[in-house]
This record gives sequence, structure tokens and C-alpha cells, in this order.
Amino acid sequence: MVGGVVKFNTYLENHSQLEQIKKTSIREVILEHKLLSRIGKNNTKVLLSLVEDALSYKIKPVLQWDILITENNFKHCLRLLRQL
Repeated sequence: MVGGVVKFNTYLENHSQLEQIKKTSIREVILEHKLLSRIGKNNTKVLLSLVEDALSYKIKPVLQWDILITENNFKHCLRLLRQL
């Protein structure tokens, strides 16, 4: 709760979900990349498209990174983050 206002968020997996979300009071969406999340399915191209569309509706995108990785994979993920 911020300033007495409850802020809602939800996961966003595809554009059809975004069309439904934009009709609600949700102002923040959680996005998952398949290389950074255990259950993420989106590649970089789809994720960036979702981010762009969410921003156009004034919905804040948040990236979820919830996997444990090795040092080598971490370096690869850093390159991915720079792209995003």
C-alpha cells in the first residue's frame, strides 16, 4: 500500500493477457524471461514487445529473476540484461 492506495500486480505472459489487464486497476505486471525464471516461457523478442506495450498503457513492467545459476551462466545473463 502506497499513500493509502492498494497497488495490484499480476504476471504477464502474452499480449492477450495484456489486453485484459489494461481494463483493470492493475498498474504493474511481472514479466519472466525463459533464461531468468524457472517458469518463464518468453524469449527476448516477445518480452521486449510486452514491455513496450505495457509501457504504452502506463503499466509498469517488472522483470522477475528467480533462478540460481553458475558463474558462467551469470555472465550470459548479464549480457541478456543489457539487451533488455
